[in-house]
Parts: sequence; structure tokens; C-alpha cells
Amino acid sequence: MTKGRRFGLIREEQFHQLFRRSAFLAREFFGQIESHRFSNEKVGRKIIYVYDTSILTALTAPWSVGPLQGRSRHGLGQLLPRMYQIATEYGLDAEDRKVLRVQRAAEDRLAIRITELLANAAVEGANAAWKDGGRNSSPPLWQMRAHFEETNRLRDAIRHRVDSLKGTQRLQNEADRRNHMKKFVELALKSWAKNGERHSLPDFLDYVVDEIMTREVLSGFGVARQSASLNAFDRKCFKLEDLADYNVAGLETLFGMEYSPMEREAHAFLERYWQERLQRKVRASSTETWRIQRDAEALAELAIVNRRILDHGFDLRVVLVTGDRNLVEASYNGSDKIETSLDDIVGRFYGGGDYSEFRRRTELLNEFFLNVADGQDERKNWFDRFSLHYVRHLHAFAHDEIAEGVQTAKVFSFLSGLFVDTAGPILQKRRLLEDISLGRKTEKPPRNFREEFLDVIENWDRLALRKVKQSRFSSWHSLDETSQAHLVQIISDDLKRLSGGETSEPLDFEAAAIWMMEYVDRTRDRTMLHFSNLGTEMLQGTGGGWIVRNPPDLQFSNLKNTKAIFDKLASRYGYAGAKQDAFHKDFEAISDDVPEDQREDGRLECHLQFLALGAAFAAADKWSVAESHAHRALAILDRAKAHDVIPSIPPIRNDKGELVCNFSGREAHFLSAVCKRIRAENDADLDEAEIELKKALEAFDEDRDASEPFMETGLLALRHLAERMSISLSRYYIARANCDADECVNDTEEKHCADCAKARDALFDAAEELYSDQAVEQLTTAGPSLSALSLATNAVQLSVIRAYWIRETDGDVGEAGKWMSDAALLAALGMLDRIRAERKFIFNETSRAYEALGRYIAHARGLEVAEPPTAEGVIAVIADLNNHMIATYDPWRFRRIRKFLQGERKLVETT
Repeated sequence: MTKGRRFGLIREEQFHQLFRRSAFLAREFFGQIESHRFSNEKVGRKIIYVYDTSILTALTAPWSVGPLQGRSRHGLGQLLPRMYQIATEYGLDAEDRKVLRVQRAAEDRLAIRITELLANAAVEGANAAWKDGGRNSSPPLWQMRAHFEETNRLRDAIRHRVDSLKGTQRLQNEADRRNHMKKFVELALKSWAKNGERHSLPDFLDYVVDEIMTREVLSGFGVARQSASLNAFDRKCFKLEDLADYNVAGLETLFGMEYSPMEREAHAFLERYWQERLQRKVRASSTETWRIQRDAEALAELAIVNRRILDHGFDLRVVLVTGDRNLVEASYNGSDKIETSLDDIVGRFYGGGDYSEFRRRTELLNEFFLNVADGQDERKNWFDRFSLHYVRHLHAFAHDEIAEGVQTAKVFSFLSGLFVDTAGPILQKRRLLEDISLGRKTEKPPRNFREEFLDVIENWDRLALRKVKQSRFSSWHSLDETSQAHLVQIISDDLKRLSGGETSEPLDFEAAAIWMMEYVDRTRDRTMLHFSNLGTEMLQGTGGGWIVRNPPDLQFSNLKNTKAIFDKLASRYGYAGAKQDAFHKDFEAISDDVPEDQREDGRLECHLQFLALGAAFAAADKWSVAESHAHRALAILDRAKAHDVIPSIPPIRNDKGELVCNFSGREAHFLSAVCKRIRAENDADLDEAEIELKKALEAFDEDRDASEPFMETGLLALRHLAERMSISLSRYYIARANCDADECVNDTEEKHCADCAKARDALFDAAEELYSDQAVEQLTTAGPSLSALSLATNAVQLSVIRAYWIRETDGDVGEAGKWMSDAALLAALGMLDRIRAERKFIFNETSRAYEALGRYIAHARGLEVAEPPTAEGVIAVIADLNNHMIATYDPWRFRRIRKFLQGERKLVETT
């Protein structure tokens, strides 16, 4: 099928579906990140997972619920849309029909394996919690009472079906069965070998088994296999209330007690509440009504159990895992802001009857939802976070298994570039993603949406397939050495191709496992880059200027195409207006900076592209997204450092063998430092920023020792100086903004406390160390650069802070800040004036505000300044900053600057 023909099969609705499904995944990923945060935040915390019947079905019959086919069309393994969604093959030629059928068969096989992978990962949560308690036995699978009864009903139905099939000729005649299987395998072998490619034995067996399980003609065998699997779980599934019988200290108070009057009332209310919301999601036929009732009852029990946990102060959560998207959606929609709507709902449910009974119910329900015994932040408005804390769709486990490859409580990166507006509190992020996943918020597709759609789907399928293979390979550790060696031999060709010949020596099993994981990681990098690149195109299509500030001052002076992106990002007109499409072209051109012998390896190109995207997202004020891309760029380098088996990325050399560019992680560490500083909320966050900045400086020394030719060695030193000063300023602002001393809170008297005076002195001490005569000279003589712009803006901020403290202490600031000379302020203003006049970089609202403020301060000192602004003029400029606040302390900072100017006095300068 030609490329043009493939594009012709892609419809705009498929792109919207990709966006919706990706949003659903991203929302579930946030839930998984929250679970990791809860578990890692405090030693001893545990999560007890409970599973509904859909998860047991995924474990025992993944072929029945994994693919998007058959009567159920569950598609639990089809996380993103099919590549081609053609309702009918009418109008397609023979070649197109063949391509379509082969693609769908491959997608269905992969969906089965993904379902297995995720279901086993979900159950592994039970294993971990169980073994943490020192038990060696196989863990039970807990279920809410309603789901336990549903599972028994499913088991009975399958047993009945197996019994009914035993008398049929299809299962009764063993000879016919074997003959049929033989013919099928022969046909499968012929089909498998048509392409003339070498395929591994495990892949072929997967293909045969999946085809057998999914073919309707052999459905009886699938039912028999599921029945056997369910029988194996017969002795492992228990109701959650039975956990009290396992002598786990304290749990008898959670699961062994009868309901209190409050809990009985809450259970009845919640069962009706959830049932109403579930019915909105499902057209409740008679066959579905009983399932809705079961799910509503289970959600009610789940809420009561977790409410008890909060009351008793246990470091524990009970989390429901389900494959039912309707149940998940209902839990999301049903738990938001109940404290504001509770009275209305209670009135609708119980109004019109006896008033005393209505009041009794209202009081009990208010106690249940709004009056948790412990007032910690974790427990306030607990029901608002019900879905975030206590409900997981099976797809949430794709976060660790496919998207990230690690369990992390901090990083949301895989889809962050696609959903760049998911900043702010986690509940706000999830509500935005919910709007997208339900189609309430849509985005206009880019012009090349067909190409982007195919790229994303192809890379995602490749990533998922390789992850399935890697997971299966890793599970074979228990095999004997002979079997392991045979498996290594089977995949040796793939590994040699991946490593560029690095694995010419025979690999042992452990080394092969590391290479398999590297194989997955490289595919994951490629896939994330496709998602993020699509995100930049969506961002550019929103209208207006998507670049709002200069990016961090990343330096790749020896890489022509990579440098071009950073230069244009820092230009007011670089990617504005009609030039927006140029970013995509420049992004693709980064590959030309990579030597031909490294292109198949792919790591260097991905490293540079992650940095380019990180800088672009930073310039668009999407700092959390920028940090996630810096994290990915560093991960590429760190993987080689963690394993001797994986070679490091070689430096780029010219035709003479001379070093052009060394890859130590210098620029990735610097980007990470800037992002962490911008996003910092406390001193600990700034400590992390300083660590990253220190690593950037160490990497700079490594590059210099390797004789990398720096065009601007002085510029890199200036960059480091400017960022250190920015971190010191952030420490001061955070200390002042977070201070709750009475003297500081009372704005009307403009007082300050001793702690804030210490923060001031610490800032001035740092500035005195950093702003030496050499720094002032650099501001005077250096050419305009992003680092010079940062250094000059910092100098003006220091002058403003010193002027403020002079006024507040009537000039009594002692020796603190005496170093801030008139020459330093004038040098800073001179640099800002040059940058603004040359229009080489973006001179945004913050730069303009501080330039005006610096000129005002200089004039008040009696220095000669052309057209000095008035206090009112500066206030008007600062007012524009309300829409450009990015740091947590910005509201406080700009508010205090306005108050300082409004309370203008004559500035006193000490000598």
C-alpha cells in the first residue's frame, strides 16, 4: 500500500479519537503516580488492591477482552485507536484488503499480550503488599462483596457452558480436533513464512495460540481454558471483609465491625448515588441492570472502607482496579465537589417526606462526607479525591509497564508534551484530561494530522510489542542455563542489529536481558518524541504567539542545526506567525547533526531532540513539561553509565578526527536546573536545582578536559554565574513569600521579622560573592546574550531589594549590600538597553518591568538616566505582569513591588 493510499484511509475523527484515548491514559497515569507518591512518602504505607470481575477475566481469558473484536469489543489491550478504522472493505482493492486484515490481526494479537501484561502487573500490586508482611505464600485476590458474587456468577456460567459443549462433536471427537489443529498450524506456518523473514519460535507460538483463542470456530477451547484458569483462582479470591481473619494487626477494626448508623446511611445513599451515575453511562438493558447494581454496591463499600481508614489513622488505602471504563468515568464524575452539592442531592433523594427523618439523614451524611476526624490536608474534602485515590482503570498500569518503565511519584513525562496545559494541582489536571477524554474539549488537528497519526500509532505499537517481548524474556530467569542460552540465540540477530555490532561476542542471559530493556527504552524515547512533537504542533495551532519568553541559554555552538532551533526560540520572530511550521522542519533537521554511523543507534538524535523540545516548552512557559524532557535527555546518557554492557554515546568528531562535541549531559543538567528553580516551592526544591547546576558545571569541566572546542567559554561561565544568582534570589523570595510572622503578614505597617532579615542578609552575602568587579565588567563589555540578560535583570532585582530595605530600616542595613554600586546598576541597565534596542532576543513583560524599575531606582539615587519613569509609570508596567506569573512567589513579589512604589519615600543611600 502506497504512502498516499495509507493517508487516504485516515479520517479526522481518528485523530480526535487518538487525542481522547491519550487523554484517558494520561489521566489514569496521574492516578498511578499518586499511588506511588502515597507509598513512597512514608515508610510502612501500603495499598490493598481489590479487583472487579473484569480483571479476573483479563487474567484468565485475555483473548476475550483484549482485542477490539467479537461481541464484547472490550478492547482492554487496544489502548490507542486502530491504525485503520474502516467499517467496510467495500471499495478497497485486493492489496488494500490484505494490508487491512494483516494489520488488524497483528493489532488483535498485540492487544491480547498487552492485556496479559497489564493484568499481571495489576495483580503484582497484591503480591508486593502481601509479601511486605513477611508472608511467603501466594497472596489472595481481594474483591468487594458485590464483585465477589459477580465472579461466582461468571464462574458458574462458564462451567455451565463447558458442560453444554462437552456433548458437541467439536469437543467430543478428539481425532477431528487434532486434525483441525494440524491444518490450522500448517496454514499458519505458510502465512508466517511468506515474508521470507526469520521469526523467533516464541513469536510464532504466540501467533498460533492467539489465533486459536480468538477464532470463533474454536471458541469452545477458549471457554474450557478460561474455566480451568478460573478454577485455579477458586481458592485465591476472597471478599475484602475476610481480611480481618488474617490476623493483621488492627485490620479487624476496619473489616470486622458492623456498620455504624452513619455508615449504614452513607452506604444506602452512595449505592443510589453511584447507580444513578452509572446509568448515565450505560443504556441499562435488563441484562446490564444487575451489573450496575453490583458496581454501585461495590463503590459504596469502597468509600466506607476508606472512610474508616481515615478515621482510624491507618497508613493504608484500599484501591479498586477495574477494566470497566464506565465505572471509572462514573467515579470521576461522582466525586467532584460533593460538599457543594450534597444538600441538593439529599433533597432530591429524600425530600418531600418527614422533615425530622430528612434532617437526621442530612446530619449523618454531612458527618460522613465533610467531618473526617483528622484535619490533615490529605483528609480534607477526601471525597473530592475519591477517584484519584481509590479507583484505577487497568490502563493505569501501562504507566509503569509501557510508558515510563519505572515506578515514580514525581515524573509525568510520556504524554506531557501532548497535553502541555496539564499544569497546576493534580485534580485540576485530571479534570482537564477528563474533558478531553470525553470529547468536551477538542483541538483542531494540524494540517499533517494523517502523517502524525500514523507515526504515533506505529511507534506506540512498536513500543508495546517490544515491551511485551522484554517482559516475557525477563520472566524466563527461572529456566535452566541451556534453555536460557537457546533463548539468547533466538534473539541474537535483533540484538546485534540494535547494538550496531557491539554484541559480536556471545551474550549471557543477564547481558541479553539488559539489551532487551535498552531496546524498549530506545523505542520509548522515539515514541514519546512523536507525542511531544505533535504537542508542539497543537500548541502552535492555538493562535497567537506560542513562544512567550526566552528559552534557557542552552549552548550547542558546534552543532549547526541544533543551534538554529535555540537561536530561533530566543528570537521574537523566529517561530512566530507564518514561520510556525518552520519548527517542525528544524526539529527534523537535528538528525543531520548526527554522524551517519550513529544514526541507526538513535540515542544521540533523541538526546538532542529532547533538549530542543525541552527548550521550546520552556519558552512557551510549560516548565513541568520542559523538565520532563530534560529528565528524558539525561536518562539516555545515564542508562549507559548504569550498565557496562551498553556503550556510551561517542563524541562527534570531524573528518580529521578532532573533537567537535562531547556528550557529558552538560546542557541537559543546565536545563533541568533552570526548570527546577522556576518550579520550586521551597528550599528543598532549590537544593535540587543547585545540585543540577553543580552537575552542569562538573560536566563542563569534563567537556573541557576532553578538549571540546568552545566558541564561547566565557559565556558558559557567565551562564553559570547568572543561574546561581537566580537561585539565590528565588531563596529570598520564597522565604519572604512563605513567612507567616505577624510582622510580615501585617502589610499595612510594612514591617519585617528577624527571619526575613536573615534571608535578606543571605541574599546579599551570595550576591557579594557572585557580583564581583569581574561580573560588572562582563556586563559592561560582553556582547548581548541570554545569560547577560539574566545577569542584568538579577542585578536590577538586587538594587530594588536593597532600596526596599533601606527604606524599611531608615537606611540602617549595616554592611549588607554595600557592594551594589552605582556602576553595577548602570552596567545592568546599559546591557538591558542594548538587548532591547538590538531586538536579538525576546524582551518580554518581565524584562521591561525590571528595566523601568531599575531606571526609577537609578534616578532616585541621583544617577543620570534618560527619561526617568515616575512611580505611577512603573506601576502601570508592572500591572502587565499579572498574566505572566510563573514562579510560586510571583504574586507576592509583584504585589510588594507595587506597594513599595505606592508608598514612595525619598530613598536613603548609605555610604
